[in-house]
Amino acid sequence: MVRIAEPVPATSAPLDGADRDTAAYAIPPCYGDATPTPQPPLPGTAAITIVHGPGVRAPVEIPLATDTVLIGRHRDCDIVLTDMTVSRWHAEIRRAGDAFTVTDLGSLNGTYVNRTPVDQVPLADGDVLLVGAFRLMFRSGTAVASGGGSR
Repeated sequence: MVRIAEPVPATSAPLDGADRDTAAYAIPPCYGDATPTPQPPLPGTAAITIVHGPGVRAPVEIPLATDTVLIGRHRDCDIVLTDMTVSRWHAEIRRAGDAFTVTDLGSLNGTYVNRTPVDQVPLADGDVLLVGAFRLMFRSGTAVASGGGSR
């Protein structure tokens, strides 16, 4: 597993003057000016890329390594997005075989897939999720392997 971001320890100082509720990941410094080329996921695998949001300076890819991934502001979530626009337990991504589904967990600001509010919807490769002020991109190896694209 490749990790391009490390969680910010609770005792660390805020990044670049941000308060404690805005920085979810400490993005490591760039080494050189080369922009890494995203690699397509392997068949049967998936990842969420944090594309935009408070404290995000560069895309952060997080592999979906378990069958259930919780997204929220709470420290026990699998993907922690620490901004007040994100509910503590905001959304859940669930794997069933090679298919993935996102479910809103009753969040205050809602969960959007491709700018449409959703309660529960299957995910396709390239779908964009809006969770609070964060924009996340879903990448699935199944769609890449079968030649499919985003909807």
